[in-house]
Amino acid sequence: MNRRHASVVSTLVAFLLLMTGFITSSTQASATNIVSIPNDLDACNGVKPDVGLTKHEGGFEEGVYNTFGKSYPIILIHGMGGKGQGQWGDLDEPTDLAARINDISNAVVAIEFQYTSSPNKGDLTFPSHLQPLANAIDCIAQISAQNGGPGKVIVVGYSEGSALTHGAAIKKSTDGRRVIGNEIGQAVTVADARIAYPFPWPLQDRVWTYFYTPNFPNNITVHSIGGNIINGAKAGDGSYTHEQVTHSDGLVHTSDATSQSTNDAGGGTHVTSCFRIYPRYNVLLNLYLGTPDSPSCEHSNLLRDSEETEWDIIDAITAFVNAHCVSGEPSNSSASPTAANVPMVDKTSPAPSPTSPSNPGTPSTPGGTPSSDPTSASSSPSTTPPSGCVS
Repeated sequence: MNRRHASVVSTLVAFLLLMTGFITSSTQASATNIVSIPNDLDACNGVKPDVGLTKHEGGFEEGVYNTFGKSYPIILIHGMGGKGQGQWGDLDEPTDLAARINDISNAVVAIEFQYTSSPNKGDLTFPSHLQPLANAIDCIAQISAQNGGPGKVIVVGYSEGSALTHGAAIKKSTDGRRVIGNEIGQAVTVADARIAYPFPWPLQDRVWTYFYTPNFPNNITVHSIGGNIINGAKAGDGSYTHEQVTHSDGLVHTSDATSQSTNDAGGGTHVTSCFRIYPRYNVLLNLYLGTPDSPSCEHSNLLRDSEETEWDIIDAITAFVNAHCVSGEPSNSSASPTAANVPMVDKTSPAPSPTSPSNPGTPSTPGGTPSSDPTSASSSPSTTPPSGCVS
């Protein structure tokens, strides 16, 4: 009995050690190495107050970045009023979007760019954020070049953050020697709100006199994500009636949010459709009545409450990185099962099924009519060893 008891104890100990090793390995796979923005690199002068990372232990930490070696560095940019609000989640919380993006093979979330804006008054200070963002991009791109990496960044912007990326791309580095658009490899825009900033602020920037934020330069791979709310009323049997496609996320028209994309790997468009359900509909008044729910593809929910959007961001970045980096290591398990070594295909999610009684905020199985025509992407990216990221 003693011998048998010892055997059981040994087995339990071995199992615990194995699990501990597994947990340690999993943690190391998405580990972060947070260090201060370097003082000895001219491109990084003055950027510390605008950049940092959100971590579970202490919220947003200013003036730091997550080291990325030769991997593609990623910059996250929040939307209006998002400073300090953790719109991307915690870098060390595995289920949060920031951590999931950070788990993509050969890519690392290097920094978040933060800026002050007021959602109550609109951001009339919009132009003042452009050069600081340009400087942050230049800083991380130059660190990448110094590391022997691609010397370019991936920018993921939400709402106003997307609009800012458009404007920053035409800026130059503070020394005037580098065009920022040449330091951006991929731009992923979510609910791109550049149509919300149509006025020429400031007039001395000639491009703003055209009354819209500029397109990205042709050398940048662009993937755009928009929302499409379908209004409906709930019938007694649980089905949806009186559907009305809005072609909008409630703030930005779908066509505006997806007005620019490219067809190369990691580019394309994606429209997330969902229902906004009202308690009832009055036929005589032609009005929806009562307070509706808050759908997942609504502008304010599109980044954090839409699992479809999160996967699409991850898929787009994975496709771009696979096309521009070669690695002897398999893709990280946190990525979508279909994302590894598969070309990104421009896609539009179909409208949700009008008869589906469950979870109206999430599109159902494909079968509805897409909001726009999908476009195909380029051929499969290279997967040839050895390891290392190249541009």
